[in-house]
Amino acid sequence: MVVDGKTYKTELRWFAPSSYNIVIAGLPSAFTGVAGNEGQWVLQRRPGGRCSLVAGNRYVQCTPAMFWAMIELSAQPESVSGSLIRAGIYSQADAVFDETHSSSVSDPQSRRVKLAVGKNGETPKAVMRIRAPSAAPEATDAAYIDFDQNFLVPLYAQFQHTGALYKIQARTELNIDREQPRYSHVLASSLRVFRGDDTIARFSRAEATPDRSVKEDKFREGVVSLPSFQESLSGDANNLLTALLLTH
Repeated sequence: MVVDGKTYKTELRWFAPSSYNIVIAGLPSAFTGVAGNEGQWVLQRRPGGRCSLVAGNRYVQCTPAMFWAMIELSAQPESVSGSLIRAGIYSQADAVFDETHSSSVSDPQSRRVKLAVGKNGETPKAVMRIRAPSAAPEATDAAYIDFDQNFLVPLYAQFQHTGALYKIQARTELNIDREQPRYSHVLASSLRVFRGDDTIARFSRAEATPDRSVKEDKFREGVVSLPSFQESLSGDANNLLTALLLTH
């Protein structure tokens, strides 16, 4: 991943749905609290919303996974719907299956789900766009999410978080060939995270290679509060932490 022009090695260790670690290595000592040495962060997520960030010798409490991580890594449709409701993109009614005939919608301008021109990375792409239930049609800062129409993978989202407008832009391999495994369409090959119009982090993902020798690490509960940990970090480190928790 890249934060403020600096590149850090990032590894996803996936054990089962909603059970994975994100390891970010080569971090300055200011990020980890270990003086004089480069260190790492390990974001540990486990079922039931359990989360802990291991930063040097500190075990930090962290928030449950947000909607982007739930879509890509949880394999739990009900939990995905709940996370989209909390993000203000879905309403409670959206989480309940209900058939709607297109001819019964009287006002096309009020439709929250529609086809739109979005992007896959920087490439224009027809997408299915779902807007927030309270969003005015002309609102440029309204929360919404774009899905690819074929694989229903997320390509773009914008939403309010801690009083600021954030955006996540994905690049995903959507071509099918015999040499490409199916999960390439589920996990984006790259992600960019914006605060307003400013990029705060970029994630690049190599093709996954299953490693049966990797064992699930012992989960350690966080004891340091997240706000307390954030106060100890520089601007660069807080950007890294924010992008990490918004996407993983």
